[in-house]
Formats: sequence, structure tokens, C-alpha cells
Amino acid sequence: MFSLVDVFCSGCLNCSGLNSPEHHPPPTTQPFSRLLLHRFGCLRAHDGGSDSTPGQLPKDKGHAWITDGLGAGASLTTIFDAPKHVYAVAVNQNEYHQVKGVKFTFLGGVGKDMNKEVVLELTKVIPEDTGIVNIGGGDGVVASSATMEILSTYDKYPIPNLADKGWRLYDDFKTEKFNAKVWSWPVAKLRGVQAVRFGYDPAKGTTPLYFQGTAQMKTPVRSIKRFPISHTEISVVLERTHQCSNHFVVLSPSKDYKFSTGPEDNTLKFMYNCETKYFYGPNEKKASVEKDGDANKLEYKSNDLEFPCAFASGSGSETWDIVVEEEEVTFRGSKCGAPMVMKLDKGWNPSGQFFVYIGANQDMPTEKSYFGKVEVSSWGTGVRDLAYLGKEMEEEEDASKR
Repeated sequence: MFSLVDVFCSGCLNCSGLNSPEHHPPPTTQPFSRLLLHRFGCLRAHDGGSDSTPGQLPKDKGHAWITDGLGAGASLTTIFDAPKHVYAVAVNQNEYHQVKGVKFTFLGGVGKDMNKEVVLELTKVIPEDTGIVNIGGGDGVVASSATMEILSTYDKYPIPNLADKGWRLYDDFKTEKFNAKVWSWPVAKLRGVQAVRFGYDPAKGTTPLYFQGTAQMKTPVRSIKRFPISHTEISVVLERTHQCSNHFVVLSPSKDYKFSTGPEDNTLKFMYNCETKYFYGPNEKKASVEKDGDANKLEYKSNDLEFPCAFASGSGSETWDIVVEEEEVTFRGSKCGAPMVMKLDKGWNPSGQFFVYIGANQDMPTEKSYFGKVEVSSWGTGVRDLAYLGKEMEEEEDASKR
């Protein structure tokens, strides 16, 4: 691989500690985790560090370029230390959100190759393999820099576009007019016994969204966007104003999910039931077993965790933090005990994505359950390794003189 002067990207995590910081355009979105700046910045595409063992998750941790929730439109520009003769590109895919369509643009060449643009379609490869793509036929291209722009990925549901900030959601509910571009709200004619009751309370400051009454078998407020199970981070601010405020967050692949307590297929639930905090995982079918002399019976594994959390009047708001990965989910709160961690079987959500639902389920119709800021961020597309293959211009000049 050639010597590099700098690497930077548009629509991805900013790079730090480089020789030429003036090359860095501002990232289109802020990193959702400060750790990602070091662990998944664009330099990781060129560090040659694909050293994880196949079959051991998560493969994308350690040495990979992973964008901040972005798909089509994300790009990575590599600046060489001098013009190079490039004949091929080697790409090693991440495990999730693999690149499908890609455009390579080579700039700063000489003569007829000046500013030559090459558009290529990559073939999907498994993460531990490397795909070699020839550039410019037998002649290659001469370039001082190369930009890889991602045009599409292999995701079942497309990653939201760059203009829509990709796999990101942010709302603090601080305006009386609720944001219909971020959430699906119950229509006005259903805001009675047929649907959840909600409203805006300007006196609450940081927690102005409220819910009243029961949510049982009703469709709660739902995110417009789907998010991936591969890695999504969710932060929710809420406030308990009475003993049984009973807030909940539900992650379901269904677009028309109706709330109920207890485990359900393909669904994660995080909730209060009065003074107990619950984490319900999905019902999981287990392999055939022998039981009471009968072979091949199908059993279900119930996933549920709980922790006591007493109500204290005037205690203010609290924050729930949820991290979803394909085989592990972590639920932690700023109050009441250690994080709850649940191990899951791979494939618990066959669709690979979910909607975020928020609401409250209480028996006291005049009481209100308050929500504040909600943030959701997911890992997007990227590559484990990217290498430009060819020759130094000096090497070719020396060979021509022999």
C-alpha cells in the first residue's frame, strides 16, 4: 500500500492526529460516542488491522472505518504523498452494512489521466475476504488523491440518506407542535379511548412531553425511521412524578405494534411497573429437546430481567441508556442499580431492524408521565480495510531507463 499524507471523510467520523488537519471538512453529524472517534475513524480503513477471528462477534470492533449512521453518500478521501500509478483497489468488508455500489474518483493525475473518474460496482464479499477491483484497464490511472463514495449498501431496508442524517434521531419535544418528520403520532380523531393520550406541558422545561392513561393494546408514538440491531445506542430522558408513572420504550420490527406487558417475539421492552424496572427480551424458540420421555418438543426461553427502583417525590429526571447489538443488549439508567445485560440468540429479530416506540402505561387517568430528550444513533456503513495497489512513479521511470 502507498505512503499517505492524509485521510479524511465526508459524512463520517472526523479524523484526529493527522499531519494535515487543514484537509478535514467538518463532519456532517457529531459522533454519538466519543470512543468512536479513536476506534472507528477513517484512518482505520488504512491501518491494515483486520485481525479479528472469523465467527467471533463483534468483528467490526478494533480496526475498521465505520460511519456515524450513514450509508449512501458517505465518502473517504485518501491523499497520497506524491502522484501514484494505481492499478487496483483492495476492499475488505465490514460485517454489517456492507458496501454494494461505490464510485472511485481519482484526481491530480498527469496528462490524459488528469482528474479521471471511475465508477465501479463492488461484488459483495464475506467480511474476512478481500475483493480486488481493477482500475482503468491495463493502464491504470495516475493520481495524487482518491475518493471512495458509497452509492448503496446491501441492507434490506436502505439506510436513510445523508440529507436526512442517516440512522440518527434527536428530539427534545420543546415545541408545542410535535415533529411529524421524526415520529408517527396518533391522529387527532383517535386521541381518546382508542389511542394513547399525550400532550405538551411547557411548565416542565426539559421533560415537556406527557402521556396519560393506559396504553394496553394501543399503538404508542413510533419513530419514522427503522434502526439496525447490529449496533444502536438509545438515550431517553424521563421524569417520574408519581409512584406508578410506568414509562416504557419498546423496540419492535412491526410498524403497527400494540403495547402489552411481558415478552413478545422479536421485541425488546424497557419499562417501569410502579417501583420495579423491567427489561423484557424476545421469546426465543429453543432447539428440540427430550422431556418426560417425549422427543422433539419445542420449548420457549423467556427473557426477562428486573430491578427494584423506589419512587422519590421531587427526584427530578433520569436517563435511560440502551445499547442494542445482535447478540447482546445493555440497559442502564442514571438511577437504581447496575446495568441489566441480556444475551440473545442470533436471529432474534429476523428483519434486522426495529422501530422505537415511547409511551406510558398507567392506571391513574389524571396523572401524567413525562418524557424529555430522545436520541438514537447507529453504526453505519464503512470498510474494514481499503488499499490502493500499484507502483510509485519513480519505480516506473527507473524501469523505463533500463
